[in-house]
Amino acid sequence: MNVNKSTDCVPSELKELIRIIVLNFYGFDFYVCIEYLMIYLCLREEDLAEMLKLDPKIVHEHLFTLKKDKFLNEKLTVDIQKDGKHIKHHLFYINYISAVNMIKYKIDKIRERIENEELKITESVYKCVNCSKVFTEFDLKEIFITMRCSRCYGEIREDIHQFRNLLPMFNTKMSRVFELLKKVDQINLPLSVLRPVAHSEHLIHRKPVLTDQINYVRKEDLKTKDLEILKSCEKKNFKNDKDNEENVFAKLLKYEFKQIKFNNDQFVFSLDKEADEKNFPTIIVNGKTIRFDKITPELTDEMNEREKEAYINVISDLYYQVYDNF
Repeated sequence: MNVNKSTDCVPSELKELIRIIVLNFYGFDFYVCIEYLMIYLCLREEDLAEMLKLDPKIVHEHLFTLKKDKFLNEKLTVDIQKDGKHIKHHLFYINYISAVNMIKYKIDKIRERIENEELKITESVYKCVNCSKVFTEFDLKEIFITMRCSRCYGEIREDIHQFRNLLPMFNTKMSRVFELLKKVDQINLPLSVLRPVAHSEHLIHRKPVLTDQINYVRKEDLKTKDLEILKSCEKKNFKNDKDNEENVFAKLLKYEFKQIKFNNDQFVFSLDKEADEKNFPTIIVNGKTIRFDKITPELTDEMNEREKEAYINVISDLYYQVYDNF
């Protein structure tokens, strides 16, 4: 009976299993990528290419091949630069549970194919030991009595097709993989392994973007920390320096929510009025709740530092949801 086993780290058997499969079925470059992801847990695509001293295009192809085969998961982050530009970064980490399931599936498919090929081979072939002349089952009437070659009178033996030994050979070669699969079956991995945080320290302030392509986003990553665009403004001069403030908000206000229409090939968003009133984002100004579309430059002047930071976060979220998906 299989019993669920819990562990706080990745078992060595599970790592060995993935190493064997990737090295033998994908190649050494793929193996090195997996090895670094086992060490650092979660890495940016460009950081991994720099560590391996490989062409970023090659690393990109390897990572997306492993992602396609369910060995890796991808997480997307966005950097907000001081000039307001947004730079996307792709981070990858190993999906151990999905990798084990994919290995089981692939091995079962290989075994099934070998068995089907063996069933197709029904004709026996015989070969002369001396001159290597080949005889089929239809030629047995000539050699059955003596089992001698009709040409050189040499001894006749059955020529066992090499493919008939392929399944036992496959089971022998994959015995270590089968053994590891039994050991890692029903293992429960911690959340820190299933959804790792980026290894690089400079990625701490990046804000994850929710898209259909992202498998996992940590809840704590959804809180914006130290928005880069505000770092150029000193806190003690934030309220008094109106020129600085207007420059910052001029860049942000251009990303305000816009109504999108389309004819034939373009998308149309038709929002129900009641749902719009209920779900439309609101901003706190001097303790008062105000709809986002009612915010004016005069109201932004009345915001304190915390309210301004919340207002900027709402603008950024709306920008990602409206523009990055089209």
